[in-house]
Amino acid sequence: LYTSILPTLILEGVGSHISHNSCPKILLLNGWHDRETTWKLSDGTIEAMDATQYVEAVVNALDSSFLLCEEGSKHSNGDKSTLPLVTDYITHILYPQGGEVEINLTSLTEFCEKRSMCIDDSEEPSSIQVEEVESVAADTHADSSKSGGTSQHKAFDPEALVFVLRSITRESMGSFKRSQSATF
Repeated sequence: LYTSILPTLILEGVGSHISHNSCPKILLLNGWHDRETTWKLSDGTIEAMDATQYVEAVVNALDSSFLLCEEGSKHSNGDKSTLPLVTDYITHILYPQGGEVEINLTSLTEFCEKRSMCIDDSEEPSSIQVEEVESVAADTHADSSKSGGTSQHKAFDPEALVFVLRSITRESMGSFKRSQSATF
């Protein structure tokens, strides 16, 4: 997360481009934790990031990028209340069935609601659609051995993932066509 995805998201303009695009923005969660998403506390307890913490990390990176871009804009006033909603960055979260990353829908909803209230005093909080996708043992794919996958780790079933991604994009295209026909 911190050495692969986030460095590409903090580049100037990435947050702005993602937030202004009307397509589905899908976050695929890993099926297991790695060295960047787990840590050992002083008492020896192991802590791990949950889905909300992944979303917060992605949103914070995209906010940094967005603010960099906006600072150069003649319309910028440096006001952080102009930041996009969470769902301007992430509309869907997909996670493999039986994965290690905890999905706490209450925590995720609270994060989105808090962000909505801080940004635009919206009465309707944004919410991310969360969907579980069929999985397979990570060791059934050759690439899993490169990323630490073992038999207890879960990865997306490729066919199931493609099916869900197609469904999301079809749904998005349907709403796009409806909104286009309403404007003519």
